[in-house]
Amino acid sequence: MTRPYALATNLLQSLSLKIVEDWIDFLGRPPATLHCFCGGNEEAKASIEAFCAERGIELVLTPDEVCPDVRASEIEVLRWQYGHVTQDWCFLVRLDAFPFRMGEADWLDRCMDTMEENGFFFATGAARVFRADKPMDQPDYMATQRLSNNCILVRPKEWLALEEQNRPLRETYGRYYSEGFLETHLRETDTWGLRLVNRPEWRVFHVQVWDERMLNVRESFRAGRGIRPFLEGYEDDYTDPWTRWYMFPKTPLTKRLRTTLGRLRRQVFSR
Repeated sequence: MTRPYALATNLLQSLSLKIVEDWIDFLGRPPATLHCFCGGNEEAKASIEAFCAERGIELVLTPDEVCPDVRASEIEVLRWQYGHVTQDWCFLVRLDAFPFRMGEADWLDRCMDTMEENGFFFATGAARVFRADKPMDQPDYMATQRLSNNCILVRPKEWLALEEQNRPLRETYGRYYSEGFLETHLRETDTWGLRLVNRPEWRVFHVQVWDERMLNVRESFRAGRGIRPFLEGYEDDYTDPWTRWYMFPKTPLTKRLRTTLGRLRRQVFSR
């Protein structure tokens, strides 16, 4: 069954508009509404307005004054966007998360069906599986208590109710509160969500690139160059940014050695 959904994101530079287009193509059908925060960037605002007008998508712009700096905290933007979604479902994405699929045009509806059948609150992607994730009958799904706002499907009314209940945790998690309060709720209530497992033919990678390199990284990602290491292993086992984020520049060995020696030296002299 096809259900209407909303898409929410932050477009802070017009360069990222191509990734918005990728996401809509990836989702298989256009959203009923697109909720977008541009953070005062008038060029980005004009570009998303033109894009939505061309595609016949209703655009709902988040007011600039809602949040002075979304990089420091996104919770005010999320509250506003989810609070203005009129559909039952909202897909939240970050534009340094790149999507790609071949076929499987109905994957979003199958995902919604699976969430309803299992009583899952969310579906998430953009990372390897975690060791605590639980296998499900379908190999492209796992049950998880870890999530990422880089790629997450929720029911906004449920999200808003949970956020209000857990607001005291904001001081605990700081800028990571919008993900942290949900993971705390999952652990404390033994609640699970749906992990969308990355595969060669269906994948979402977090790239952490915002400058002019973005389109080159996108081209490599869509061509499948160097993707294998990011389809294998467990996210828990990777801490270096170049092992967690696709095509992230690796720190030179000499610099890594200096950092390690400096840390060891501080530990010795602090005793």
